[in-house]
Amino acid sequence: MSRPDLRLVDPDTGELAADAPSYSEALATLAKLDTQIRMLERDIAGKRLRIAELESDRERRALDDPLRAEVELIHAAWKRACRRRRPLHFADRERIARAVKKLGLRTCLTAVAGAAYDPNRSKPRRNGRCETFNDLELVFREYAHVHRFAARAPEGWQPDPEKLAALGGVSVEWVGERL
Repeated sequence: MSRPDLRLVDPDTGELAADAPSYSEALATLAKLDTQIRMLERDIAGKRLRIAELESDRERRALDDPLRAEVELIHAAWKRACRRRRPLHFADRERIARAVKKLGLRTCLTAVAGAAYDPNRSKPRRNGRCETFNDLELVFREYAHVHRFAARAPEGWQPDPEKLAALGGVSVEWVGERL
């Protein structure tokens, strides 16, 4: 059944087609397009699977990292010192591990102490509240940030191996070796 008010549009030019294709030609075109859609969806599913595999490999490497204990100790110290409850995100784990490799555990713990002692604060809002900026992401974003926060620590501050051992669930000797 044909309707004179309906016209087909040429997909290449976007103009109205002068001669309408037959019903069988239209069905053939639809079948071809449906096959292309199914193939593209299958391709996307394969790429999503590959992305998931790569992400799990990355996370597995982070969990097998020899600095994992130091990273978790710094996170526990940050949670206690800054009164935060946020879990350790994967990106934070990588940033902290990089900082520990380059700067050492003592400098990173000093930066956490500086973030707790003298954090960045926003100017007071109309309701009188100030926002505190001492998040792990900010402290360990760059090596320069770690040094800036370490410089804010109280004068003469030194990490206490006994408190850190109790906080991280490790031995005092282990902490002493790494400081």
